[in-house]
Amino acid sequence: MTLSVLPTLASVWLLSRLPEFTQRHPEVSINFAPYRRDEDFSGASPDAAILSGAASDWPATWDCDYVIGKEVVPVVSAARFNARRNAGAWTAPADLMSEPLLYHTSSPDRWRLWFREAGVQNARPKLASGFDQVSILVQAVKADMGIAVLQRCLIQDELASGQLMAPFDLPISMPKGYYLCVPAQRRGHHAIEAFRQWLLESASNDRMQPL
Repeated sequence: MTLSVLPTLASVWLLSRLPEFTQRHPEVSINFAPYRRDEDFSGASPDAAILSGAASDWPATWDCDYVIGKEVVPVVSAARFNARRNAGAWTAPADLMSEPLLYHTSSPDRWRLWFREAGVQNARPKLASGFDQVSILVQAVKADMGIAVLQRCLIQDELASGQLMAPFDLPISMPKGYYLCVPAQRRGHHAIEAFRQWLLESASNDRMQPL
């Protein structure tokens, strides 16, 4: 099967898990096609694609399954985390509004949504620096330039190693995430169905992991 995946999700989350899929389904080989944000499965297209958005963004004729990526968490450098906690700060989510709030330029509203879901009424966060790549945004947080709200699936290694810390572990989800999308003409294909079942199982296990 030929698959298209957002580069960040592929490099940070998917590729390290693919050996498990290969062991389970050695008869299936996966080739990667260039990622297109506006994939419509026309012309020389992949068999399936993992796209970013909401289920309602795509045609009803596609099979679209939510995979991962809605779950978000604010993260800071270990130095900032320890300094604020030692000073007795950050007792409530609203306290984060006094910090430099870093953001991804494609999701400038994520901080406002996070504060709203965290119970901060009428929050109007003042954003600091914006970045157009998740990898650069992560590095900015590590460099202690400020705080960012990031998808948990993209920063699991940094959280596990202690490079990034979560001041509040709240079960907050955003409207959009990563979806496996399959056009009608590929429905029922053995390789795609095998990959779909494995992918959803793997993602479900990840989403249940604590910080």
